[in-house]
Amino acid sequence: MFKFDTMRFIKVVNYPYYFWHRYILNPDFFRGAEVVKTFNYSRAIMQFCYAMAKKDLLSDCPIDQNSVVLDIGGHTGEWAEKIVNKYDPFMHIFEPLPPSFEKLEKKFQHKEKVHMYSFGVADQNRTATLSMYGKGSSIYSDCPSYSINPNTIDVSLKDIYEIVESHKFNFVDLIKINIEGGGISADRKNSGFKYY
Repeated sequence: MFKFDTMRFIKVVNYPYYFWHRYILNPDFFRGAEVVKTFNYSRAIMQFCYAMAKKDLLSDCPIDQNSVVLDIGGHTGEWAEKIVNKYDPFMHIFEPLPPSFEKLEKKFQHKEKVHMYSFGVADQNRTATLSMYGKGSSIYSDCPSYSINPNTIDVSLKDIYEIVESHKFNFVDLIKINIEGGGISADRKNSGFKYY
């Protein structure tokens, strides 16, 4: 005898809607799933992916309108825009890639407390060759963007210690570093920063 299962019927009928919203409208799900698989479903990675699902994880900070924030590797200012809109701090964005810097200028042209610099940050003053690959742009030849995209440009990098000295930063409340593998290099001198 056939028994009609109402709940199963509802799930089957609604599955396309569920699939569309879960997987198509949320591309981060696939990236998160790949990360979890890559690290063999470790507990720490699962907790990280759960935390990343919270939309305000990277913008939930103990700062205010008097804070000084550095965005090193600002790209087109997605993170900086969230921070500026939420807290209105004194924001300093460093971005050496010209197309990204132009977008930054347009985005923050009417924000007096946002200062943008068209150079990168490193452990010493120098010129470097940058592979132009959007968010994956890098000065490191072992970075995948070098083999994917042969377009390169020479960019200026400034010593983080000199930047801190020239701007007379007495205290920096928040620093975001996203310089495609150069985070350790930029922080090597430690610039007299105290971490809390």
